[in-house]
Amino acid sequence: MREIAKIFLLIIGPSGSGKTAIADRLCEEHDMKQVWSYTNRPQRRENEPGHIFIKETDITKIKKKYPNRVAETVFDNFYYFSDAAQVETSDIYVISPDAVPQFMENYKGKKKVKIIYVTVPEWVRRNRMLRRGDSEANVEQRIIHDRSAFSAEGVKYDLEIRNFVLSDSVDRICEAVKEWEKEKRAKSEKSKSKG
Repeated sequence: MREIAKIFLLIIGPSGSGKTAIADRLCEEHDMKQVWSYTNRPQRRENEPGHIFIKETDITKIKKKYPNRVAETVFDNFYYFSDAAQVETSDIYVISPDAVPQFMENYKGKKKVKIIYVTVPEWVRRNRMLRRGDSEANVEQRIIHDRSAFSAEGVKYDLEIRNFVLSDSVDRICEAVKEWEKEKRAKSEKSKSKG
């Protein structure tokens, strides 16, 4: 599915909703590439995927070294960010909802950005986080944080995925991407015929 690279997916959702699992499956099965954010957070385990770990802790120095950031956030006192070059060579970015407006303002590339909101009930999320090894205290902290971060009026998206079955969620996203790509081609052809 690498031909869909003109569409860029921002995947948002509360902890334990399955955002990363969806992104990983899209990459594995559909030849898509995911942005791995830079972070100054310590690795939880050796060869931990999903982030590019940097040793610098001074955010001012980090910002000078990486001036083309399209999104950035601080979570648990650690700095996370991505830059424009990563977006141009990728298809998916799992991103916090507070960084989406900044991304939309800062990204000046040619890809059409679509936001996918992944969700499941809180009890499912809680069970998933405990199964992956998060402590009870960490799970509770994330649940409380996500209640305000994902309040109904604060989340704007193009597609909502209720992620109970991973393969169904991935299939639904692929169908949507194909449709968005078809719409983009039709608009492009229509503007060419007018010109």
